[in-house]
Amino acid sequence: MLACLQEDWSRIERIDGHWGQLVRASKESGMAASSMSSCEGGYPLQAWKYWVKHGVVTGSNYTMKAGCKPYPYAPCEHHDNATRYQPCPSDIYPTNKCEHSCQAGYPTSYENDKHFGATAYAVSKKVADIQKEIMTNGPVEVSYNVYEDFEHYTGGIYVVSGAVPRR
Repeated sequence: MLACLQEDWSRIERIDGHWGQLVRASKESGMAASSMSSCEGGYPLQAWKYWVKHGVVTGSNYTMKAGCKPYPYAPCEHHDNATRYQPCPSDIYPTNKCEHSCQAGYPTSYENDKHFGATAYAVSKKVADIQKEIMTNGPVEVSYNVYEDFEHYTGGIYVVSGAVPRR
């Protein structure tokens, strides 16, 4: 999952439904622990299982610096001709070590800041099953293969124009 991990609203929404309040989960908390294959595809279900078994602490985006473990990387642009942020570095950010401590000055201990999920499971890729899951339990997380041409994607429905997987 590395720095490829973006805003995970499905996780936030599911956490919200679980506790009845909005909790902003740290993106970094599960990154190092679930980084298998990272930007090479990763295993999103492993991140959910980590949340259930080990819990995740609070966090925020890079700019806010709020919560136990704010996101450590500045926002950057991944696509051609984008101007909102600076271009991303050519090298992928390294996976952080699993450090079990909050940022300096945070008033709650790492262990006491943890929030846990109730269950983690996969849903079949059948459209009807995904629709039923959304109607029954709310947002879902999905993943798909990204190819080299994705760097040039600017909007709409992503359609592969080449057959070379991104590595």
